[in-house]
Amino acid sequence: MHTTTIEAIHDALMDGLAVPYLGPGVLSSGADSALPASHEALAAKLTEKISVPHKIRKNLTAAAQFIENFKHRKTVSRAMVEAFRGGAAATELHRYLAALPTLPLVVHAWYDDLPQRAMAARSNWAWCKA
Repeated sequence: MHTTTIEAIHDALMDGLAVPYLGPGVLSSGADSALPASHEALAAKLTEKISVPHKIRKNLTAAAQFIENFKHRKTVSRAMVEAFRGGAAATELHRYLAALPTLPLVVHAWYDDLPQRAMAARSNWAWCKA
């Protein structure tokens, strides 16, 4: 990425004009985390102890749907909690975004709680679970 692009993104974040969208890729961006950092890694975690048909083992949505339909929703919930259990620390990006005073919103589209951990040091934030 060019320096001017990075500076433009930084300026937009500092001015409160950009809304970061954080997905699973944040965990694979140099962070040393035991948490699943992709749909494929999460599918592998879900299916390592729960048997699903071979042809859907690597498809997260199909595997989760199969487990919910044939094993029960509690099984999916328990597997998700186990997959994201651990003492992972917020990444440098999470901490950077939490330190921005004018950031209006952060969209978090993964199953970890790292943005919430990073924001915990702030007193002026709220979490909306969709």
